[in-house]
Amino acid sequence: MRYIFVIVALVSFPAFAEVSDKMSSITDILLTGTGLFVVAFGVGFIRWWLSVLFVFVGALYTFGCISLWQEIHMRNALLNEQGWYYFGALGLEQFLIYTGAFSGIYIGRKSKT
Repeated sequence: MRYIFVIVALVSFPAFAEVSDKMSSITDILLTGTGLFVVAFGVGFIRWWLSVLFVFVGALYTFGCISLWQEIHMRNALLNEQGWYYFGALGLEQFLIYTGAFSGIYIGRKSKT
């Protein structure tokens, strides 16, 4: 019986860590997108070119999402744990950022003329 414990103690078992606890939750992603939408739209009333900066912020988020999708192990782990909803939320976040930025640019340019 002692030998079984010794064998079990010497054999290494792989530890499976969840990926989702290290990534932002879907709620956090959507709140970030909504917050950046409001800020990007709001600064358009102050100066239209401030909203242009949020186009670059949206580009950074887009590159991050593409990078996450290209990482095969992360993509498969997130799809297994969260499903397609996670990447849908990332896409919606980017849509909100770009919509806020371009709406702010449009409103800012229109209000000055």
